[in-house]
Amino acid sequence: MLTYSIRYINRNKRNLAKFVIVGGLSFIVNFISYYLYFVFLYIIHFGFNNIGNFQEFKDFVNSQYIHKDISNILSIEISVLVNFILSRNWTWRHIEKHYGRLLWWQCLKFHLAIVPGMIVRAILFSILNHIYRIHDVLNIIIGVLIAMVLNYILYDKLVFNHKLKE
Repeated sequence: MLTYSIRYINRNKRNLAKFVIVGGLSFIVNFISYYLYFVFLYIIHFGFNNIGNFQEFKDFVNSQYIHKDISNILSIEISVLVNFILSRNWTWRHIEKHYGRLLWWQCLKFHLAIVPGMIVRAILFSILNHIYRIHDVLNIIIGVLIAMVLNYILYDKLVFNHKLKE
């Protein structure tokens, strides 16, 4: 098993490097969109008049866990779409491209492959946030790192496993 893993890593070094870069970019998108959604939900909750009230915002941040969970789920989906586009067009660009229905099918397979990581991230985020009160940034980093290993294997084996472009 260990020798197989080492050979697999050696064969896929270039793709792994691209995967890590795409993952980093997706993480940045996830991180920024998380905070943008959270601020958006704050504005919806309190209106534009209270934007400058930092104490109220601080109380909102510390007490509104459901808004953090909603922001987390929405930001995961945005980063998944960015990840799919970059993975398809750069990391696995050597794979034959599909368009139309086959593109939608590939996107659906990508989402299905990412579901285990998303579930782990969503559950872990809630546990680390609500029970252990781990800061949101560290919380997101932990979830991304855990899901990354699972995601690469599923992308490579299930989503981008078509024949090579000629």
